[in-house]
Amino acid sequence: FPVTISFAFLYAPACITNVSVGTVRYRFFNSFRLEQLLIEDQDGDTLVHAQAIDADFKFWQLFRKKISISSLTFNKVYVNLQKESDGVMNFHFLLKPDSITNDSTFYELNINKLTLRNSKLDYSDFTRERDFTGFNPDRIRIENINLELAITTFTRDSLDIELHYLTAEEQSGLTVDNISFRAKGSHRGVNILNAGIEMPNSKLSVKKIELQADRLQ
Repeated sequence: FPVTISFAFLYAPACITNVSVGTVRYRFFNSFRLEQLLIEDQDGDTLVHAQAIDADFKFWQLFRKKISISSLTFNKVYVNLQKESDGVMNFHFLLKPDSITNDSTFYELNINKLTLRNSKLDYSDFTRERDFTGFNPDRIRIENINLELAITTFTRDSLDIELHYLTAEEQSGLTVDNISFRAKGSHRGVNILNAGIEMPNSKLSVKKIELQADRLQ
């Protein structure tokens, strides 16, 4: 039977910010649902808000240092990114450049199906004010973001991700009907396979792109 927990406020002292969740529904060892998740930046403005997050997972895989998720769905997510006038991003407090993940603590990740539905992203650069006609890189607003991808493998030195589809619309009228690709990586580099992008009046396909790297990090 699912367990339902309702609470209004959670303080996260490590990040010095506020996080709130409306409702948590947890079915022991295999699924959970978060409703009305809100993460604020240090100015008290919205950084991330999600109407609902649903996950089905294999709990016992954690004991084998694996995070195995059958499905992970984000519904109506809003992300608000800002570069402040001093050049600092509003999410900088979430990053810990001095922390190092070593092989003893690294978990293998597998997500059979990750879905993002009816979401939007805002980006504002307050370090400059420029006038643009059409697309403005300093004031980006992307709506109707929908995507589905699979992370078959993500370990310390290997990567296998397939983006099945991505659609989005920018406030300037720029519309992406679909983006898809598969990315496979190892300590030798990353290969992007069967990449494609479709827009209302154009289509681009690339069979293979090779990127060289010393190590996946």
